Amino acid sequence: MKDEQHNAFQGLLTFDESLLYSSGHFSSRNELISCIVAMLHGVEVLTYLPTLYLYKDDFKISPALLTFILGLIRLPLNSKLLLAFMSDSVPIFGSRRKSYLAIGSFICFSSMFVLGLLNESYSIVLTTLLFALCSLGSALCSVIGEALVIECAYKQSTDQVTKTISTFYTFRKLTFAAMSYLSSVLMMIIKKREIFMISSSLPFCVFFTSFFIQEKPFGYYLTIKEQYNRLVSFASKPEIKNPSIFLFISMIVPSAGTAMFYFMTERLHFQPEIFGRFSAFQAIASLFGIYCYLLFFRNISIRRLFVWTTYLVAAFCSLSIVLVKRWNVVLGIPDKAFAITDTSLIQFIGEMNSFPIYVMATRLCPRGIESSMYSFLWTVQFLGMDISTYISSGLTHLFGIQSHNFKGLVPMIVVCAAAQLIPNFFVSLLPKELPTVQMDDDVTATIDEAEEEGQGNEIQAGSEIYVYKFCILVVNFYKNLVQEWIYTMLESQHWNNNFTI
Repeated sequence: MKDEQHNAFQGLLTFDESLLYSSGHFSSRNELISCIVAMLHGVEVLTYLPTLYLYKDDFKISPALLTFILGLIRLPLNSKLLLAFMSDSVPIFGSRRKSYLAIGSFICFSSMFVLGLLNESYSIVLTTLLFALCSLGSALCSVIGEALVIECAYKQSTDQVTKTISTFYTFRKLTFAAMSYLSSVLMMIIKKREIFMISSSLPFCVFFTSFFIQEKPFGYYLTIKEQYNRLVSFASKPEIKNPSIFLFISMIVPSAGTAMFYFMTERLHFQPEIFGRFSAFQAIASLFGIYCYLLFFRNISIRRLFVWTTYLVAAFCSLSIVLVKRWNVVLGIPDKAFAITDTSLIQFIGEMNSFPIYVMATRLCPRGIESSMYSFLWTVQFLGMDISTYISSGLTHLFGIQSHNFKGLVPMIVVCAAAQLIPNFFVSLLPKELPTVQMDDDVTATIDEAEEEGQGNEIQAGSEIYVYKFCILVVNFYKNLVQEWIYTMLESQHWNNNFTI
């Protein structure tokens, strides 16, 4: 009996990892890690509200300048394509994913940690540089997380791909909801800089998780030149070029979001906690939007769905005029209730509007340059978002919107709502239906052959049980952390005085 137990224990220690690849567990583990990487989005969410108040109250800048600085902070996100090139072509210590995720999460962790150590006397330039550095680390982590999703989705059916992506975005949205509300609550009981310190725990967990990624020996690595030529070849195909142009056009639409933030804080006197509720309800609405698409709309033409949802988004965006003019008070609707309902409806419809684009982007990524192709599509969107930010900043200045002057806010809302309809004129650039097969070429066959030759030399990553144990530890860590926060909140007199509906 002891010999049998000893043999069983030895079998566990010498677990054949190749079984994971043949049985499909390879994808399951990396899907799990990609979901943990998706939680890194919580850093941006947790620090977004403190960042707004930091620039607004501590540095006392105008709405137009704040919009401009937020655009500067997001600039490193445009480097995703370059980072993806490096990840796909230049392995570090034989790893295309693990090492880059470790580097990106460490950059994100260190920049947030330093921001937490600084005091209010430091300059706006240093603070902005640290935020931009955090964006760079987050971009690198995002590249790897998305690449893991694409690799898991390779040769899956469209339904399977949709489920894979929905799982990834479910983790992201749930993290968004939790961190948004937590951010607003923490704003009321601790300093803004301390929130930055707390947020550094998320990238630290991702850093630790990165060492559990499983990778097959790729066998054949494209050089940067080969990868660039292949990317250009694919990007010039109508199936990719036309949707890319459409994504860019849909992203350059301006927004009155920052101007509305100033209006809500200065004129309506909304406290940080209510903005946390906004974000939490928006995240929940996003989840409803994703699953409504999965249940009811995934078989509808992508063009038709986009056109009608765009009309609805434009209509709901114009409802902000009701809040600015205070017509909701005449109707007996409280400001907070109206604002939460309006933003949640916009997010709900907007998610159904954009989710098919994510699925389409996944299907357009050929094997071997998954990270580069997907990052190319996202870089197009980020470039459009940057242009949108600067257009919004210009409109804010043009309409004369200041911290205590909102006379031009209604015309700006009208312009931004009307601009939401612009992408409908270019909807013919989208395919009528989602692609049903993964795009491949001759290089993919070479990669497959190289992988088959390396089947016997899989990268060892330890038994699968350790990953699950680690995830349990992470969940318990955050559960205890949240419990400690709740206890602190209930003990705080400041919390008791300010937490009101």
